[in-house]
Amino acid sequence: MARRSSKIKTQEGDAVEFIQQVNSILESMVDDLDIGEVVFVKIRNWFDQKWLNYSGKSIVHFPMRGLLDSGPEEALDCIWMKEITIPPFNPKRVLSSRFVRVKDTGNKRIEKSRSRLQAKYRNRAPSGQGLQKDGLLLWYSSNTIPNQKGCLMVYTSQNGKVDTWYALFENKGGWRVTKTKGIGLDHLQSLANERRATIA
Repeated sequence: MARRSSKIKTQEGDAVEFIQQVNSILESMVDDLDIGEVVFVKIRNWFDQKWLNYSGKSIVHFPMRGLLDSGPEEALDCIWMKEITIPPFNPKRVLSSRFVRVKDTGNKRIEKSRSRLQAKYRNRAPSGQGLQKDGLLLWYSSNTIPNQKGCLMVYTSQNGKVDTWYALFENKGGWRVTKTKGIGLDHLQSLANERRATIA
């Protein structure tokens, strides 16, 4: 089976240099980790690092509140569950999603799941076993030209394990990684620059 390109195409509002660096990271990871499947999702505007491993909001009850004051007896609280789940972005923020099978992995579940990807944002579906086998699930931000910053979040699923990280990019005399969570900044910047000469 022929190897398929997993590059992201530059669209209106996208800073070319940001997309080049994201593609460099993506291509390096596909090669270095021998990745078979890639799903990349474009999110309206940038998002911060709180979205990494974020599972959504849950109701927290305060059974004694009524005895102490007249405040509410329950509230919504953000949760990050132990089991990695797809971050619950509002479906209206999901501009596009694309699936690429770089090589045959024998995973049939992804074919059925990718058409329901937006619904999975609302249902906290596991991203590791639920969507991919030997793959990358990647979110990146739009409007990087007007915002002059962008972000990238990656979930890597291999051998039943899911690793996750987040990176913020800013244009400060040139686009570069300025903040990371879950991965070393210097290592990620080296991946971002590794293939820029050949990726457009």
